Parts: sequence; C-alpha cells; structure tokens
Amino acid sequence: MTAAWRWALVAPAIVGLATAAAPLLLYWPELPDPIAVHWGIDFRPDGSLPKRAALFPPAALIGGILLVALLGSARAYVAGRAARVGLVTFVSALAATVSTTIVLRNVGRHVWTEAGSLTPDVLVLLIALPLVLAAAAGLVALRVWRAVRQPAPASAPPWPLAAGARAYWTGRASNGWLLALAGVLLAQAAVLQAALPQLRLLPVLLPTLVFAAIALELFSRIRVTIDHRGVQIRYGHLGLWTKRIPLARIVAVQAVDVDPLAHGGWGYRGSLLLFGKASIVVRAGPTLELDLTRGQRLYVTVDDASTGARLLKALLERQPAAHGAAEVNPG
Repeated sequence: MTAAWRWALVAPAIVGLATAAAPLLLYWPELPDPIAVHWGIDFRPDGSLPKRAALFPPAALIGGILLVALLGSARAYVAGRAARVGLVTFVSALAATVSTTIVLRNVGRHVWTEAGSLTPDVLVLLIALPLVLAAAAGLVALRVWRAVRQPAPASAPPWPLAAGARAYWTGRASNGWLLALAGVLLAQAAVLQAALPQLRLLPVLLPTLVFAAIALELFSRIRVTIDHRGVQIRYGHLGLWTKRIPLARIVAVQAVDVDPLAHGGWGYRGSLLLFGKASIVVRAGPTLELDLTRGQRLYVTVDDASTGARLLKALLERQPAAHGAAEVNPG
C-alpha cells in the first residue's frame, strides 16, 4: 500500500476532525460548562458533557473508523478503496456537522439546559450532508482508481485423486480483533450492570451488547471442511452453528483474495436467498468463491483456499461416480 493511498484515507479524517474542533475553539468563551450534547425525542436538551471533553466523542469516532478502514487495506482494489474513502468521509463529515450543531445550539447560553432545541430539518441535514459528501468521495475514488483492479485468479488444476478414493480437507480462518471486541462488549455490559443499575435503557442495552458479542465471537473463527458430501462451515470456537452446502449445489469453485469492505464488512454479508450472493468474511485474504445452482455465489474466507479449491474441483469432476472406501487427506 503506497503512502499516497494512506493519505487518501487520512486526509478526510484530518479535515473532519479539524472541522469538528474549529467551532468549539472559536466560540469557547461563549459556551456554558458543561454543554448540552444530547437532545430527547421532544427535541430539547437532556444530556450534557464537560466543555473540555466535548471533542473526545468525535475524535474517538473518526479515529475508530479510520483504524477500521486501514485494516486489510493493502488488499483493497477499486471497490474496496472507494468503500473505505466513502466510509471515512461519511463518519468524518457526520462528526463535524454534529459538533458544529452542538456548538451553535449552546453558544451564548448560561447553562446547558437553556441550549436551543433541535428541529427535524436540522436532523435531516445532519445525515443528508455527510451522505452526499461520502457518495461524491466514493464516486471520485472509483474514477481515480478504476484501473487498480484485482488480478484474475490463476486457475489451479484439480487435486489428483485415485479412482474410487475418498478425500477431505479442513481449513480455518480467524480474526483476533473480532474476538477482542466481543470481550470489550461483554465487559462493557458488566460495568453498566454494576455501575448504572438504575439506567432506564439498561434492559435494552444489555441484551444488545451480549447479542453483538455473541455474533462477533461466531465470526472471529470459522472452520471449513470439504469432502464428498460438499462444504461444511462451522462458526465460532465451539463450532455450535454449522452451515452445509451439498456438493450437488456447487457448480464451480476458485480461490480468490477478498477485501472485507468491498464485500460490506466483516461477518455474514448479503443473502443467497434475496440477492443471490453472500460472503462469510472473517478477515482479508484467501477465499473460496463458490458458484452455486440458480446463479448464486458464496464467498468464504479460509486459509490455504487454493488447496481446498483444488480438492473441490476434483470432487466436482467425478461427482457422478461412486465413492470408494479409501481415504486420503491432501491438506
């Protein structure tokens, strides 16, 4: 990944952070301490933050999304680069517009409870402007990097199998970041339960945090097995959730490289039933691309995907033949 490509992600983050900080610094003497930072469903202020900490939330938001955009970006091509630039631009613009709105609603007030009310048109603008900027940045990125395309995958020959032999292959893919984030969410749930048991939103927050942690754990590690029955995918470290794809449903297979953001992010993305395309993305890199019946396509990230693809090709070629009793393990 070149330095210029890094700056294409860092630049909008810097601009967004500077734009978020400028109104706060400009109107600092005219702002109450603390300042209103949250408005309720009645559009009136109902939450505050010390003035010196007002820039922490937008800075954390921009920094976090920039880190996500940089992860695995060395493998990014046209769609992946455009998605990253659009994502960083959207979050940076959102942080800037929200920070500016907060300052303008607080300026000249003696206490935060006197902050100006929000209006529906302002809320629409807070979302619409970042969306427009992100779309424009994404389109520019698509045009600038339209020639930076992923090389076509080399066609590996099928694995040589003796007549009547039975074979299997097992591969894995893991992502320690997802597992760590799951742990952070569980810890956050425990802290909220212990420190803020009176919080009104606690009955909603706790199940949400636990559910998100479980989902992250499931996609922090997968194990893929290929044999004469087809492809089996076990999710999570315990493998309690399993997805099976019969060999009869598989039309073709090849090993490719995948960029998570080009496929919508990490986890299960898309839908075979609704869109005819889905991706099981644990991390960037080697991936099985399965062409299925009814024009469907499934991507599964897994280490040493080329070996798995070669064995699956061999099994597909001899699919009508009877299976023998001998076993071999090409992995």
